Amino acid sequence: MHVKDIEQQNQHILYREPRKPRLLVYSSAPWKWLRAIVLLGALYGVFLLIVLWSFARLPKLEHLAAAKTIGEDDALDTHLVLKVPNTFEELNKVKDTLRMYKDEFEMDLMLFLCISYVFLQTFMIPGPAILNILFGSLYSVSKSLLIVMAISTVGTTLNFFVIKVALKDALTSLLPKRIGAFQAELSRHQDSLLSYMLFVRLTPILPHWFVSIASPVVGIPYYVFVAATVLGHVPMNLIAIHGGATLSSLHRIQDLYTFKNVMFLICVAIIALIPICWKRIWPYISRKKKVLL
Repeated sequence: MHVKDIEQQNQHILYREPRKPRLLVYSSAPWKWLRAIVLLGALYGVFLLIVLWSFARLPKLEHLAAAKTIGEDDALDTHLVLKVPNTFEELNKVKDTLRMYKDEFEMDLMLFLCISYVFLQTFMIPGPAILNILFGSLYSVSKSLLIVMAISTVGTTLNFFVIKVALKDALTSLLPKRIGAFQAELSRHQDSLLSYMLFVRLTPILPHWFVSIASPVVGIPYYVFVAATVLGHVPMNLIAIHGGATLSSLHRIQDLYTFKNVMFLICVAIIALIPICWKRIWPYISRKKKVLL
């Protein structure tokens, strides 16, 4: 090796750039999750307290039995059931108890049922379908449907803003590919967004829980989300309410999905698909007309 090469090598060793210090980069994802958990826990706790308050307003079962003006108070007290039903037999007993509450304390019962419905829908907890059946067993079909649509609007609104405020950043980091794919699909239907969202709600093309959590994240307008959710749930709610009117003949949840009800859901989904198909076909029809003219 030449002396010149050795000098250049030594010079390179002596004067090489100092190693840059390693930077500790902390991901913001843990902080997003911490913020989401704290906010969601606080909101959940507040809503749960409101539900418990509305439940505490209901008179105790002993007072309900004493309020009935029949001569079987002692026997009646042993048959009253007020709990989350696990079977249709228990659901029938709960229905009978709620009917007695409705006769004596209707406003207190209505307040409890509505607040419970809003709570379940806000936090996407299973249970609104059971409440739909109970509403159908307590009131007429038209009145039950109006009540359910009103409280469903409130629950859907709260669900939208809870996710947007508390979970948006956390969900973006947790489900980036699925949310990105959903956003890309929505971009193809911007001119018929309400019709597309209504179709998604009416069919099992996408899991309903995913549509609920992803819609506020991808920027779907509030009015589109609420309208599509409330209107999209009407067919299923109507079937559950009709089932409540004949609750004594039901033995399992599958009994609601008769051939007639399934065909009804399919027809409604096809009707919701018509505006989307029409907007895709119309440009082709317009071009054909221009060619003929």
